[in-house]
Parts: sequence; structure tokens; C-alpha cells
Amino acid sequence: MSTSPSPRRSDLFLDPERIRLARTRRGMTKTDLARALGVTVRTVTRYESGDAPAGAASGLSHVLEFPEGFFGRGDVPGIAASEVSFRAARRAGARQRAAAVAAGELGIEVGRWISRRFVLPEVSVPTDLAGIDPAHAARVVRTQWAIGVKPLPGHLVMHPAKSTDDAAQEKEADRFASEFLMPREVLPAYLRRNPTTDDVLQVRSQLKVSAMALTHALRDSGRMSDWHHRQMCVDLSGKGYRSGEPGGMEAHEMSKVFPPRSSVEGGPQRG
Repeated sequence: MSTSPSPRRSDLFLDPERIRLARTRRGMTKTDLARALGVTVRTVTRYESGDAPAGAASGLSHVLEFPEGFFGRGDVPGIAASEVSFRAARRAGARQRAAAVAAGELGIEVGRWISRRFVLPEVSVPTDLAGIDPAHAARVVRTQWAIGVKPLPGHLVMHPAKSTDDAAQEKEADRFASEFLMPREVLPAYLRRNPTTDDVLQVRSQLKVSAMALTHALRDSGRMSDWHHRQMCVDLSGKGYRSGEPGGMEAHEMSKVFPPRSSVEGGPQRG
């Protein structure tokens, strides 16, 4: 007499870490998720302790907006809190920080998926810049990457993950970003001394930086007087540029592996 093999636990229960990851990515507490699912907080706690039945995947998928299959995969790439650096961490709430860490964990998973299917270039990020003057460090990175003074979209090489003085690191990061994204020797090619607000708004799109950051860089490089800088900041603030970039930026950093859908649809088709 033959017997059928017993089902695996992974076929009967969902992965608790997947539930936790999806919940924190959506910025939800256990109470929030319980309310959305119509269950008790104790039930959600059980779900995240390993007792979520496979049948709960549909409800979790609907509320958290992740595919049902996501909750049964296992092997969640974890990130320790000590490995994460936040800009202006004191202004970020616990939910925001948890959501950002969850996004990083999902990013690692996507990166693994891509690495298994594509041959990627080697990562070349300098790791020995601690203790170096931020502006000098920015020039070192540009030299190592052989990018001269042309505009580029981002940075993350100045500090190790663990922060000892958030305020000091924030100032150093600002100085590094200013010199890395807007080398002072390139500014004269784009803007005259004490430019107008319209000049700054036009050039910030070319350099792919915020209007306020460009204004500060002009002041720090001596191409804008303190008085003109104050007036420019007042003008930009009145136009909404202190807290954001009205209308967005004209150029965005995009994946070279996954181009925007519009460019794929408009380009040649591959078999």
C-alpha cells in the first residue's frame, strides 16, 4: 500500500519574513495591517512568527500590493540596521527608516535576479575616503572614475555605514555632493557671476542638481555674493524650491538594464 508524501511546511505556510518585509516596505505597523486585513493584531503577530497559512496569501497580496507568490519564496536578503546610513536620519521617522531598509532588501533581491541573467560590469566604488576633506574626496573619485567635470546623476561613497555624528556627516556629505556634482571649475562655463533665478533654474537641469544646491555651490565657490545668495534663496523659496523641485527634473537617472517602457515600445523589437 503506497502513501502520498507529506506536504512540505513551505507549501502549507507563508514565509514570515516575507510578510514582515512587505508590511514594513508599505510603511505599515502590525496594527495597520491587522485593520486592513480585518483580523486581530495577534493574528498578524502569528503570521510574522511563522503561522500564516498559505490561504492568507490572497489577502496579504491585495492589501500590501505584492504578488501572492512573493510570500512563499523564502530566503529574504536581510540588512542590519548598522549597515544603513540615512541622510538627515533625525528627520526620518521609524516607519520611513524601516521602509527604506525594506526597499534595500528588495533591491538586493532584484540585484541577485539581474546578476543571474546578465553580465554586469565590476563595481568600482572607492572605500578609503574616510578622513579626507570632502571637496578633495570628490575630486579623487572623479579622477579615479575618469569622468572629468561632466555632469553625472548621483553619489554614495563618502562615509561608512555607521554614523557617529549625524550633523557633522550631513555637512560633509553636502560638501562632497556639491563638489562631486558641481565641480567649482566647471561653474564658470555655465553661469556668470551673480546669475538670475531664471539662469539658475535653466542650468540646474543641465547639471541634474536642485536649484538650491546649485545656488549654495555658487556662493561657496565665490561666484555669488552673500547678499545675492540671500536674495536668491528668498526668491527660490517663494517659488517652492526650498522643499522640492516644482515640475520635477527634466533628466532622471534610468536603468541601463531595464529602459523605460516607452523607449522599448518605440525602439526595435528583438526576437
